Amino acid sequence: MATTTSGDFHAVSITRSIAPNKEVDLGASDAQSAEWQGIDSDIEMNVLAVWAADDSLPLLFVTLDLLYPGERVRSAVESAAPEVPADRIVVAASHTHRAPMTDSSKPVLGAPDEEYMQWLTGEITEAVRNVLTSPRQPVSISVGDTSAAHSINRRLRKRVVVARRPRLNDVVNAPNPEGPTDERLTALIVRDVAGRPLALVWNYSCHPVGGPVRNAVSSHYPGVVRESIRDTFGAPTLPVLFFQGFSGDVRPNASTKVHSLRRRMRRIISGRLFEDMTWAAYSEWCRGLSAALLRALDGAVPVGPSDLTGRRLLVPADRIARGRDLGTMSFGRLTIGDLITIHTASGELVVDYALRAREATATRFVLCVGCTDEVLGYIPSHRVQAEGGYEGGGFARAFSLEGLRDDVEGVVDGAFRALDENGDSPSEHRPRSTKSP
Repeated sequence: MATTTSGDFHAVSITRSIAPNKEVDLGASDAQSAEWQGIDSDIEMNVLAVWAADDSLPLLFVTLDLLYPGERVRSAVESAAPEVPADRIVVAASHTHRAPMTDSSKPVLGAPDEEYMQWLTGEITEAVRNVLTSPRQPVSISVGDTSAAHSINRRLRKRVVVARRPRLNDVVNAPNPEGPTDERLTALIVRDVAGRPLALVWNYSCHPVGGPVRNAVSSHYPGVVRESIRDTFGAPTLPVLFFQGFSGDVRPNASTKVHSLRRRMRRIISGRLFEDMTWAAYSEWCRGLSAALLRALDGAVPVGPSDLTGRRLLVPADRIARGRDLGTMSFGRLTIGDLITIHTASGELVVDYALRAREATATRFVLCVGCTDEVLGYIPSHRVQAEGGYEGGGFARAFSLEGLRDDVEGVVDGAFRALDENGDSPSEHRPRSTKSP
């Protein structure tokens, strides 16, 4: 565990492995029929609590190498931190498709293993309590950003789709260089008086898919970048928190290269398509992303004494989707003074929302964080919903939904607007759950 010693804030952080010790269902893995390959790379939980100098309540960030957190994981965090308002807590998954399934609301995507869930929630409880009860010391925070140029839009309209279900003029999962991406990579680093890193937070929008690992536990690129950063700083236990962006329709641009004969033949017939990266291509792509993160840190600026605020809205999910017992979708807005805004959502929002959020938010640095809490599903914009395809509504059955409402974008935009209103009010006077807009 790392406890800080310097600056305008206070902080405590911790990192822990959450890898299973047996074979379990991997969330949204497409390789269940392959032989179980065990642990390819460690998966982790990283926790960071940050206090403003004159504030008794922290912002609490918990990131996990999982597909989605799910309700039990969110509840475990809140139960371990009863003194922290829910609107100051962010529980986010990296969205790797090679981690134990922990969200029981999506059985088609995988079933949580009860033994693993009991162990995991115990680890979460202990880690969060340790962070909140350990002595906290002053720290400094710096923030920077850069353009990463590592993703590509994955929605392409094809006149002829050659597949098990041939069709005409449909949007499919294929490389679309002309489609939108969100290349903004933002990083925050927490340091002690000696300048040593005590925790690092970074945010980028890109599906962790297309890697060469099949039926094995893997943190995918968030873990590779994490280890690279630790090597760079000579800090093997440095807590590194990754916030997955609004990445519903983007994936690694290195997965556009087709290298198998079968896929080459299919590309000749049907046009552009994706293929899993080779180890060489994957390693090179991850190195480039690590270099982008270091560029963001090189240009980081100090965050002066700042208020920390948080707001959270719970929107009835049946305003967005159709189905039974849908519960709620959560939206959040956290700020660090007038320099940093963090937008959160319990869905896989497409990048349209991130691009608009960056234009509409007054702070210099804007983090857009998806895959938080119990994820409802993909959240398309009007444009994507009108185009159709998987992210436009075709995903519904896999997520145990009956379909989407017509005005998804209107509901989502309304939630973010409601969070922006009086967004600088302190969260400590708010209940743990707030009403929907």
